[in-house]
Amino acid sequence: MLDSGLKAKLQSFFEAQGIRFDLDQEEAESELRKIMPASRFHKYLKAVSSRCEGRPPTEIYRTITTRSEANALIMQQAKVYLDTNTAVVEKVRPYLNPGATVWEMGCMNGLCAEWLAENNPEIHVYGTDRVGQVLRDVNNKHALDNLEYLTWDYSTSMPRSNYRKADVIYSVLGISQSIDESLHCSTNPSNLRGSEYYFVDVQRYSSILARWGRVSNPETIMVIILRLPSHNEKLAFIDALSRYGWHVDLQESTHVYTDEQWMPLFVARKTGGHVVPIRPLEEFLIWHTEQWENGPGLVSDSCEGTKAVLALQALGKREIVYRASEIYSDGHIMHVEIGKSSAANYVLGIATTGYLKLTKISDCIIAQCAEMNVKDIVSLVLEGP
Repeated sequence: MLDSGLKAKLQSFFEAQGIRFDLDQEEAESELRKIMPASRFHKYLKAVSSRCEGRPPTEIYRTITTRSEANALIMQQAKVYLDTNTAVVEKVRPYLNPGATVWEMGCMNGLCAEWLAENNPEIHVYGTDRVGQVLRDVNNKHALDNLEYLTWDYSTSMPRSNYRKADVIYSVLGISQSIDESLHCSTNPSNLRGSEYYFVDVQRYSSILARWGRVSNPETIMVIILRLPSHNEKLAFIDALSRYGWHVDLQESTHVYTDEQWMPLFVARKTGGHVVPIRPLEEFLIWHTEQWENGPGLVSDSCEGTKAVLALQALGKREIVYRASEIYSDGHIMHVEIGKSSAANYVLGIATTGYLKLTKISDCIIAQCAEMNVKDIVSLVLEGP
């Protein structure tokens, strides 16, 4: 649960700097139209359209040149902005020791970096963003000696050389890499890492994490929130962190629920160049499942994602009654398994899109399903009422 006192302080600060929390998305976009020149607003709308087609959001940010415009853009998801930043600030507060250096990666309008610097005068804060227009504007709007803004595209380059290394890295949605939906996830619930999708997903964070590591101290703390839609992407990001010398603390890592979205919040520590072994899949499954429920296992008639994998394991020795696979939209494959164990009968559906669901069934349903094709089994048992 978010610290309500901290959340109220942050909201008050954001409101004083021009962010409104009483507008819906359409009203917020109307505010942006009012303050942005017509030609640039047209470019903004084209960038938004491109984003809907899978292009990176940096194209949208490049149309924004002032803090006022950045604030109006943020107002389209003001609740998400407040909830996620409150959660990250709450996690980093224990590490804001006198003399510490904090890097906010992807600071956008610079407000969170400014709040940290203003409320912790004994630390030094860098607010960094890949797009420099807004940072040039916000740099003229503060008089804090312990705050600097840097334009740094950490996906392609290193920042200037005369910087202080990070003791804390703070990032809220500061990495946004396009997901190639044409790639296929694994259809083996015991080997979620065994697909091209997984390897590409690990690789897409590589250049960023490598460069973040080069501005870090040996035991830097990272607190980061990302929009990762499923367990597949979360597993890949945790493994990418391990590859670049970050140990993810699953006891401290959690999820933030905001605007009907579950966003993972990872807490990781740099290990001073030591190799971090890839975490056993079981640890990840248990952590991800327990984010939603008190414990793993088959506790209901139907479960999805990592809980379905744990539920399948909890069945113990299984007798496979029926297996089949079928190609459907965009070349993806749906695999269905029907089986029995001493604990329950079940239907497992797992697709290369990342879909994963297990449902308990009766003996009569087993007999019925054995006469059906994959599409009908999914429709009747896994997606039915």
